[in-house]
Amino acid sequence: MGTIDLDVPVMLVPPLVPMALFDQSQRFKQTGRHVIQESRWLG
Repeated sequence: MGTIDLDVPVMLVPPLVPMALFDQSQRFKQTGRHVIQESRWLG
């Protein structure tokens, strides 16, 4: 039981970390574009 409890997170974490980082970078790009569009529209 203990080994299974340890192995499952180890197998699940690696795919989740890049996905979270990718999602974060995509959101950052979107907010960056939004800010650029707003600054252009205002200025």
